[in-house]
Amino acid sequence: MSASLGIAWRWSQLFLALVVLVIEWILREVITLFFRIIPVPWRTEWEDPKHAEDPNCERGTLEYVEAKGYRTEEHFVTTPDGYILGLHRIPAPSSHTISKDGADDEGKAGVGASQQPLPLRPVLIIHGFMHSSEAVTIRQRESDSLPLVLREAGYDVWLGNNRGNKYSHKHIHKRPTDDEFWDFSMDDMARYDLPTMIECVLSRTGAPSLTLIGFSQGTAQAFAYLSSHMTTKVNLFIALAPVIVPRGFANSVVDAVARARPDFIFLLFGKRQLLPFTLFWRNNLPRSKFVQLIDLSVKFLFGWDTACLAENEKTLLYSHIYSHASVKTLVQWFQIIQTGKFQMFDDYKSSNVSSGSGSDRYPGYVLPQYQLGQIRTPVACFCGGRDTLPHTDDIIDAIPKDKRALVHMEPKYEHLDFMWARDVSTRIYPKVKTLLSKYNSGKEEDSCEL
Repeated sequence: MSASLGIAWRWSQLFLALVVLVIEWILREVITLFFRIIPVPWRTEWEDPKHAEDPNCERGTLEYVEAKGYRTEEHFVTTPDGYILGLHRIPAPSSHTISKDGADDEGKAGVGASQQPLPLRPVLIIHGFMHSSEAVTIRQRESDSLPLVLREAGYDVWLGNNRGNKYSHKHIHKRPTDDEFWDFSMDDMARYDLPTMIECVLSRTGAPSLTLIGFSQGTAQAFAYLSSHMTTKVNLFIALAPVIVPRGFANSVVDAVARARPDFIFLLFGKRQLLPFTLFWRNNLPRSKFVQLIDLSVKFLFGWDTACLAENEKTLLYSHIYSHASVKTLVQWFQIIQTGKFQMFDDYKSSNVSSGSGSDRYPGYVLPQYQLGQIRTPVACFCGGRDTLPHTDDIIDAIPKDKRALVHMEPKYEHLDFMWARDVSTRIYPKVKTLLSKYNSGKEEDSCEL
């Protein structure tokens, strides 16, 4: 294909993306007007949890955990740049005694077993892009919820929420209706959010260090932080579905958008929160139709078929799939896709300033990159054989060999499966608990690869 044809094709894809967004907006306005005139019966199940098939669809993180019989705490911490973050805690038992089989004194096992007191062992879990703590917590079965599984094993579990999402939707000066509130990227989450949450957990528990668990963007955020800090505050980092440089998208239209200029992305999505209309469709479509919409979306974007997810659980899972994030964070991910480098946000390319005709051939500046080779914390990676999003081998190769606590490949898993697969409690969680036991006992063993 000639250069001119290639440019024409690219612009046609971008124009199509713009048309799709305009059509979606028109459709949303029409439906809103229709609902104001004619009440629709299926909306009752979203608006009133009493009419829902599963009340957990409408429960938040703390409501869900308390409904399962556990005590909870909510903490608010302020970052150095003024964002107020919500932290959810599922405390370890007050006496915190652990039986030999790993169950705590308020757990469901270990009755009559000899017990020994242990200090608090905090674990901090960080969610993915456009998620909140709900996505990593709420499952139909208690045994499938990683935070509850770890709480049953005697750990003091903390659930982080990055700036902008439903639990961290506050700033000391800025309002969510201001463009300035949403002027943040993943760099800010790594520079401010994660260290602030870590300090809060260690201050509240009195522990010298914690174990960090991240999913998807939560892993990138942690990699960025750990590669920039020589910290002893994290004794182990567990990366579920790790990603630092995405491959791109399965659909050519979306992939063309991902490789477009940042100012075009801001034109498409605005400069505030990303895809807020997702909540409109979540609240107004019948539950079964919303499930179909999400299935269609992940297939369209990434080629995932969600075969490892239980069909009868998708309504619950997808009810908590979205929370607010900034468009700027998406732009940073698109910049990383374009350059193929795990780098900081490029403010220069996101401005309207032109760097000149020769800039593409010989750029006049070099952006800082996050160097995984500088990580001094043990890292365990859980990767999916059918996960089309990350360059898995590049991630593993970048981590220092002596810091690879575990490399586990789950052949049939896609990206979302490390949170939501029907068998994640038997395939992944036992290995996670084994790692936690090793690195919280002070007797770390040699790294291994599976």
